[in-house]
Amino acid sequence: MALSFKEKTVSSTRKRVDGIIQIKGFWGETEREFAFRIVSRVEMDDELIKAAAEEINDRYDEAEKKTEESIWASLRLKKLNGNAYIKDGTT
Repeated sequence: MALSFKEKTVSSTRKRVDGIIQIKGFWGETEREFAFRIVSRVEMDDELIKAAAEEINDRYDEAEKKTEESIWASLRLKKLNGNAYIKDGTT
């Protein structure tokens, strides 16, 4: 699997990132695609954003269960002093 950003917008303070994460399989087919937002208490460089995106993908199933009452699921990020929000793609 390969993780890439289909879209990525970083705020001027570098404390918020919005975009779409795309997961592609071995043959290049899109396996998963979802909107996300990362809100941090510290400035994020590209390495931190990539690490947070990987953690979001790893914990996607956990977040998906939280979207039953809201279209956005919240995850407390372990690698970053911040939170991630994943938008439910079914609505």
